[in-house]
Amino acid sequence: METSIKESNHAINLIPVSLEATPQRTPQVNPVIPSGRLALPNGNNESVSLSDGYTTSKAFYDQIGNQVVSTLPTLKRNRNYKSNSLCGRDYWASLDNADRRIGGRCIAHMVVNRKLPLVLVKGKHEYPKWYRIQENA
Repeated sequence: METSIKESNHAINLIPVSLEATPQRTPQVNPVIPSGRLALPNGNNESVSLSDGYTTSKAFYDQIGNQVVSTLPTLKRNRNYKSNSLCGRDYWASLDNADRRIGGRCIAHMVVNRKLPLVLVKGKHEYPKWYRIQENA
């Protein structure tokens, strides 16, 4: 059955749709822990205050740290690395832009607070930040 509404000389055809026939969608679960912009489903909402005034979830902060620690054995001394290389390119690509920015801030926070055996390297610009393995690590 088709219904028609006449509005300002244009006919709009409405097709009735039964909402009961619409299949229910199951939400997709992202394997990446959100940076803290969303509450975690398990109710664990501990947070970490980063040096520049940003806050992120402790779970995301730890996940970024674990990613970096897992790539440390593959890094070469006297070579500079950006956050995407430190976390692994596949993992970094799975993050959205906001989470990449927060992830980069997490790495910088860990380096400044000596939680990772890396040092900041001065670059031409402030961003992206570059890192290298500490000489005495």
